[in-house]
Amino acid sequence: MLIGSIAHASTGTLFTPRNFPTEDISIWLNANATPSPVGPDALKAGMDKVMSLYPDNPSAGSPFGTGNETFGAGSGYKRESAICMSSTSCFDLFLCSG
Repeated sequence: MLIGSIAHASTGTLFTPRNFPTEDISIWLNANATPSPVGPDALKAGMDKVMSLYPDNPSAGSPFGTGNETFGAGSGYKRESAICMSSTSCFDLFLCSG
């Protein structure tokens, strides 16, 4: 989790492709959490919880405070950015992909 002075309302946008489809978010989460040490049922329950906490609603996504503005991207961009800023896995993926 990003904390302290580096945490910012739009941090997740740095690590999220602008064309990220919302239907691919659970696929991305699963790919980055498999195999799960707690088992597949607990992993699915956890992913379902994450998806419910981060709704497919642009006004609830990152960058926060920008309403329904998607900056030319789909709602998946703001949803995934919000999930990403709450997770270190986006940062790890970014570092390992370059």
